[in-house]
Parts: sequence; structure tokens; C-alpha cells
Amino acid sequence: MPRPPRADTDAGPCPGFDRPTVSSRRRSAVRLIVLTLLIAGLAAGTPTSPAAAAPVLTESEVTFRGDGVELSGTVLAPAGGGRRPGIVLVTGAGPGPRDDHRAEAEAFARAGVVTLIYDKRTRGYSLTERDYTVLANDALAGVRLLRGRTDVDPTQVGLWGHSEGTWVGEDAASRSSDVAFLVLLGASGVPPLQQQVWSTGESIRYAGAGGSLADRLPAAIYGLLTTAGGFAEPYFDPVPRLARIQIPVLAIWGEHDTSSPPAESAAILARAVRGNGNANVTLRTLAGGQHDGRTTTDGFDEGAEFAAPYPDMVGTWVTSREPGPDDPAPRQARPSTPVTPTPLWLQLTAPALMLLAALAYLLIAALRRFRGRTRPPLRAPARLLGVAGPLAVLGPLTYGFVGIIGTQDVGPVLAGRAVVWSVMQVLAAAVVAATIWLLAGLWRARQSVGPTDRARLSLLAASGVAFVPWALEWGLLL
Repeated sequence: MPRPPRADTDAGPCPGFDRPTVSSRRRSAVRLIVLTLLIAGLAAGTPTSPAAAAPVLTESEVTFRGDGVELSGTVLAPAGGGRRPGIVLVTGAGPGPRDDHRAEAEAFARAGVVTLIYDKRTRGYSLTERDYTVLANDALAGVRLLRGRTDVDPTQVGLWGHSEGTWVGEDAASRSSDVAFLVLLGASGVPPLQQQVWSTGESIRYAGAGGSLADRLPAAIYGLLTTAGGFAEPYFDPVPRLARIQIPVLAIWGEHDTSSPPAESAAILARAVRGNGNANVTLRTLAGGQHDGRTTTDGFDEGAEFAAPYPDMVGTWVTSREPGPDDPAPRQARPSTPVTPTPLWLQLTAPALMLLAALAYLLIAALRRFRGRTRPPLRAPARLLGVAGPLAVLGPLTYGFVGIIGTQDVGPVLAGRAVVWSVMQVLAAAVVAATIWLLAGLWRARQSVGPTDRARLSLLAASGVAFVPWALEWGLLL
């Protein structure tokens, strides 16, 4: 292939044109430089379009008195004069530092809404203790703070709540005329215990496991936690509060919300609010959105960006507060189920009896062997029950609290079943078989078994009988 001509040859850059002379090239270069500088100067002198420039925000640190505590927060506001709408952001479950929702706060402020974010109280709020009425009082104190600002229209201050914060916002809005509107993101229309059991079941299924592990264990483990006092506000019912709300409501769910039952919650919310004569309710679904409004592919992964058009839709709606047509309901494969926990004493009877009977049998057997006495009667079924029984009751408790609640890991899954859970189900089946075997042996040998052996074997058999309904509730025999 011939090389291209050099710059100093007579060949022109394009066929049919003469190559420019050196002087003409210099003049062209000068003209180009002058033209470039002129364009740059004009661009610098032309004012930027207001729509293209990001609005300037002001930021101020504030403190205010909540329900018996001093709370700290940040107010973000658009620069400039005039009174604007205001909104107080109420975080979901957890410690709730103000920066958790700073991205939303900045977006709302850029849309022209003065926004307060604040640190959740630390006193009276923990895994085992919280009161949504007290938290609502804190939020209302934030509303009063905004209503007192010179850049806020006191008649246009509302609340925004996410997840657990929606229950707080609903309670506040149902009790105070200071709240002008309510925005809800990821609201649950069912009580916290029912919502948590549903969400945990969805997580287990997402891990590839199913069956009784997903259908029964979440209700059993959270039911036990509730009766032991380890689950705060388990039966909080949002419906009566929703029915009292007579202000504009914007309710938003992610299409792939796996924390609150979204389709079910949307229907409950619409029925409760509209059923009492409030027609200003708008339901929105974020395509490709998660529980917190960020992007997701399946509800369990989470992107860094918000799903469009959130949060811009909030700023637009707050300005007009006009109702619009409802979006199609979010996806929800399975409904949630009401949870009625078994009383604590009954929950603990079977495990306690099993551990006591097994320990007594094994200790007496070891003592008997040490003394060189004769082999005890019905040794095989009794030993099987004495060893498998404690494992069958301690295993699910440990797996439930440590694996399901603690690390949220079901472990290895084979053919749609969690391997650890399958092992526990085998142990449960062994306990039932050993119980039947032992009862049958006691009946056959009722004339030959001495009173001491009969007593300890009967206690062991009774623990096996008590184990059956407990194991059914926990899903071990399903």
C-alpha cells in the first residue's frame, strides 16, 4: 500500500483542489483562532438558562424539642425569597441518622420544598422498645419547627415517611391539623409482625429454599420473639389511623418491594383512606424500584440511583397536591398471613420437657453403667430419643435466631431445600419414630419394667409426645 503524501509535497489534500500556499494557511489559522476566541467570549457573556443551572440550596443546623428529648436536624431550603411548602422526613426502622435520607432531602429542596431531616431519638427506641405515638410526636415537633420559619408557608407543611416511618407519619397525620399532606414510601398496610414474617419468607424463597422453612419457620421464630418481649409494636394497626386522615396523600411503592407486601398494602391503604370520604389519594408504582425507591432488578439487589421518576415526582406533587390516576399495583407473588403467636409458656414447654427428660435419662444411664448394673430396658429407642430430641429442639431455635434473623443466611440449598433445615426435619422424624417405638415397648414390657425405669422412660416418652405439636407448628414435620 502506498504511503500518504507528505505535507510538503504538491499533492493536494483532496483530488480536484490545489494545495494551499504557506501564506494562505497562516491567514486561515489566524482567522480560526480569532473566530474561536470570539465564540468563547460570546459564550462566556451569554447568561446561562435558569432551567440548566442547579438551584442553589441553603443549609442550616437546628435543634428542637421532641417528646421529652432534644432532637438535632438539618434544614435544606432553596435560596431566594418567598414562602414555600415544607416537609419533614421520617426514617424507617433502625438508628435513623439524618443523612440516611439526605439525597431525598436535597432533591426535594431543589424542587422548591423546604426540607427537614433529623436524627432519630436514641432514648426509648431499640429492638425491643419503641412507641410509634412517641415517634409521631417527634415528627410533629419537626412540623412545628418548619411552620415557624419565615421561608415556609405554615399552611403547607407535610410529612414524608419511609417503611416504619410511614406508620409514624400516619399516626401523626391522623392526630394533628398542622400536617397539610402526607407522602408514604414503602408503606405496609398490615401490622409489623405480619409484615416481617412475610418479608422473611420472601427472602428465604429468594435464597432458593421453600417448603415449611419459608412457610412456617418465620411465623414460629418471630412469634416466639414477640411473646418473649423481643419484638416492639408487633400488632400496630395502621388502618384506623389511615381512616382518620383527611389530607392529600401520595403513596409510593417500588415495583419489586420485598420488605412490605406492596399490592396488598396499596389496596388496604386506598380502601381505608377513601372509604372515609378522602378522595385526594394518589397511588404510584416505581418501575424497577425497590422498597426504598432505589433501582433494583429483583427486589433484593439495590442500585445507587433512584428509580425514575422518584424523587422528582414528590416535589411536583407537593407543589400541586392534586390527585391523579392510580398506577397499576406493584408485584406481589404471595399474600401475607396474620400471625397469632402461641403463648410463651406453651412454646417453651416442649423444648424444656425434652431437654429435662433427655438429660435425666442419659445421666441415670451413665450412673447405672458406672455402677456396673444390668443393661436398662428399651435401651435403643430411649437412647435415640435422648440424643435426637435435644438436637431437634435446639437446632431450629439456633437456626432461626442465628441463621434466619441474625445472619439472614439459610445455608446451602439442594433441590430447593435448605440442607440444614432438611437435617433438622430428619431429626424430628427420628424423634417421632423413637417415641412410637418407646411407647410400644413400654406397653409390651409393662409387667417387667420396674417402677424407676418406668418413670424415667415414661417421662422421656411424654417429652416425645409433647414434641409433635411443637414440631408441627415450627414446620419440622411438614
